[in-house]
Amino acid sequence: MDRVCPGPAGGGACGKRRSGMIGIGIRERILFLVRSLSIQGSWSYRHMQGLGYFFVLYPWLRRITGDDFHKVFKRHLTYFNTHPIMASYLFGVSARLDEEGDHEGSVRAKNTLMGPMGAAGDSLFWGSLRPLVTVSGLCVALFNPLVGVFTLLFLHNAIQLFARWFLFDKGFENAADPLSCFADHDILGYSRKIRSAIAPPAGFLLGMVAVRTGTPGTVLLLFCVPLSLYLMGRKTLTVWAVVAFISLILGVLGLRMELPWFLPR
Repeated sequence: MDRVCPGPAGGGACGKRRSGMIGIGIRERILFLVRSLSIQGSWSYRHMQGLGYFFVLYPWLRRITGDDFHKVFKRHLTYFNTHPIMASYLFGVSARLDEEGDHEGSVRAKNTLMGPMGAAGDSLFWGSLRPLVTVSGLCVALFNPLVGVFTLLFLHNAIQLFARWFLFDKGFENAADPLSCFADHDILGYSRKIRSAIAPPAGFLLGMVAVRTGTPGTVLLLFCVPLSLYLMGRKTLTVWAVVAFISLILGVLGLRMELPWFLPR
């Protein structure tokens, strides 16, 4: 007898899987990952990402539903709009619930979670990880432009591919209660920590750019930074603000002294 877990998606097995269920392996996961990259390949005013969502699920639905395919696919060919990376979590939820035969629960979970997923994804990926990766790539580009470009592309794609795989697995695992996964993880807290981590490379980049431009505004810039830190400190001075200032100084001294052999002359 399966143990049933309560959740917004209705009943679902969170212990043993029902007999006769197909299961999902590495091949199916890779297929979901590859097709998820095309979720934004077809937009419409009526369905937004709805066609892309259906495109990702199509092979899986075709495999598990058989003769009922046409009834099931109409449920998914509806309005959908969320963050393209966070959508992988919903792919996992839908794949599991549709496999269990809870097609209404699959659609209900998708419609309920796409809004929160979009907000969380914008904050975590677009507002935190992307700026961190961009600043890191720019720092490397000042030493070697070509390596900097590849660094930016590698970091961005490695992070997003890992996130898509991880989120799909989590969604498939927690399909019976999809909100439970986010109750255990403070996504907004992660976003704040990542944004704080931008301070060291940003400060280092600012220092190098200030020296390389060699304009009269350089002195003004280096004066304004510690002044702004002082004004911030009157309310609250964070550790990352101090780290950013130290990184800026190191960037200036590093280019001025020309100690590392790889710095451009």
